[in-house]
Amino acid sequence: MKLKNEMKYINLRKLIAKEKVQILTFAAISLVIIVFTGILSILNPLSFQSFLGNFNPLIIMPILAVLGIFIVIFLLMRKWFVVFNRENLKAMFLFYIPAIILPFFSILIDIFFKYPKEIHKLVPESLFFYPVMGYVAEIVFHMAPLSLLLFTLNLLFKSLNFEKGLWFSISIVSLIEPLFQTTFSPSHFPLWITIFSAVHLYVFNFLQLYLIKRYDFLSMYSFRLVYYMIWHIIWGSIRINILF
Repeated sequence: MKLKNEMKYINLRKLIAKEKVQILTFAAISLVIIVFTGILSILNPLSFQSFLGNFNPLIIMPILAVLGIFIVIFLLMRKWFVVFNRENLKAMFLFYIPAIILPFFSILIDIFFKYPKEIHKLVPESLFFYPVMGYVAEIVFHMAPLSLLLFTLNLLFKSLNFEKGLWFSISIVSLIEPLFQTTFSPSHFPLWITIFSAVHLYVFNFLQLYLIKRYDFLSMYSFRLVYYMIWHIIWGSIRINILF
């Protein structure tokens, strides 16, 4: 048993040495997120209250960052996903097109039915808030549940084809954020808007998880940032003057 544990430790050290750039890239992104959280605590100490309640974001974000790094090491160890792949950088830009188009459906609903005023943060707060919340969403709604589900499937069904298991996992994990978001959607909205929001978010999440499958984490995260830039940051600033 001792020898087996030593071998695992040696293999882990080799993996970390081999994938140092991947791990450091994710760590660098995590560090930027922690810095942004610190800036937000100065700009508006209550920025995260509606999401985190009384929990201190300056404690929560480092914990999530450590969790994210452990997940990344696990995924690299399994050779399931990577943080970034230079060869994919040019091709992934084509997939920003859906990230640009999708927000306009929500903008149309906002124009005619008006989402609550407080769902958007204003510049300069929004420039730091949405990258942070996007990072949180990728870990909580995507990386953690996807890793757990894939690991469970591989543990229970050793003969399961990985590709089939991955598509199944993507289909299931894509449901998490839509279920979370629609649960807390405004109650005065018609049912069709709630259904639309759920479908809209499911498509968004499915596309994101497809990106991490085909490309890497950076593609998935940047897809969300493009979406947030249009819906939350640009439109979020415009709507205050138009709708309220």
